[in-house]
Amino acid sequence: MKLYVDSTSLSLVEQMFDYVQCAEDPNVFKIITWLRLAVPERHLILHNAAYVPQMAAVSADFVDSVRSLVVGNPIRLVEIHSNQTHAWRGVVPLMRALVGPLEAAGIALRLHLYDDGSLSVMQRETLKSEAGLDEALRRAALDLGRAIQGLAAPSNNVLQSHAWHLLFDTTYHMLRRDLLCSDEAGRRVNQAFAACAQDMQLDQWASLSETQRWLYLSMFGIGEAERAALQSWASDPKAWLFTGTATWDAAPNERLGKAQLRTVQALRESGRLPEGARIGFKAHPANPAYNDALRRALGEDVLEVPAQVPLEVLLMAKLLPSNRCGVLSSAFFTLPPTQTRFVVVDASSEAEALALPLVRLMLRAGAIVPEQVLPWAS
Repeated sequence: MKLYVDSTSLSLVEQMFDYVQCAEDPNVFKIITWLRLAVPERHLILHNAAYVPQMAAVSADFVDSVRSLVVGNPIRLVEIHSNQTHAWRGVVPLMRALVGPLEAAGIALRLHLYDDGSLSVMQRETLKSEAGLDEALRRAALDLGRAIQGLAAPSNNVLQSHAWHLLFDTTYHMLRRDLLCSDEAGRRVNQAFAACAQDMQLDQWASLSETQRWLYLSMFGIGEAERAALQSWASDPKAWLFTGTATWDAAPNERLGKAQLRTVQALRESGRLPEGARIGFKAHPANPAYNDALRRALGEDVLEVPAQVPLEVLLMAKLLPSNRCGVLSSAFFTLPPTQTRFVVVDASSEAEALALPLVRLMLRAGAIVPEQVLPWAS
């Protein structure tokens, strides 16, 4: 049985690879909880799967249902695939309910924990300054174990989110480990996870059959018509992609929406978004209140790039144009920097923008250059 928990953008890329590779295996029962990506009923029927949408913090009813399935069926292995950063509220409740029954029945357990995005990369940077990292991780594993036993509240502590491998068979899927290993302190951090971590595999497209590729894209709502429209746009040398941003919290989301509208207006007036460009807008699924307004502000006949599809998916499927810009996100870690025209960041001046920790990290990674960095509405 495989559980796919948490539908944040980057972790969803690899979870979907895993899903399509076992979709037609009748011996694998799949439980999918991707709240931001509804799974059509036809896929569930064909692929021995169930869809139970959940927030990152899974519900008690969902946990009870999973436990009942494990206890009542001849299962030999349980795999949990989840966002590492959110595991404290998605995986801990599942483990609290499952560890006892699994051990009693001799059922193997395996965890696959995927990076959240730039947040995960930055969190590992903080581990460089951790004196005695191995001992700190052991203490964090004890605290994590107490949370799983119900003796303590789960925590989103960075050390705890990196201590799962000390308790269970765990594979961490990490973004840009090459960046972590660019200095001696980072190489020491990397060594602590050498036996249980691997680079995120965002280039598995070539390994999929044509049928699996069709399934992969269709799970994101991209059928033949949508694929043809995106291919036509992506192949146009005048095509530009603009990416938006949002947050699931209402107050900051309102601020982000208004700031993006002002920014788009300034970009149009300054010519940074050139006249005659064939613009495609990739919105964030958490920002429906502003997405229509942003699309109108970008111009006429703007192509709506499906908001629920991670940019990494479109890049692999060759459905992105060679001119890319928008609000800075972890996707720019994987997009070819020569095709990035500019990135917009949450800052009031150029100096403030270049001093932001994420910007400094991306500059060090060679993902962007200083001339590409624009503060809001500059």
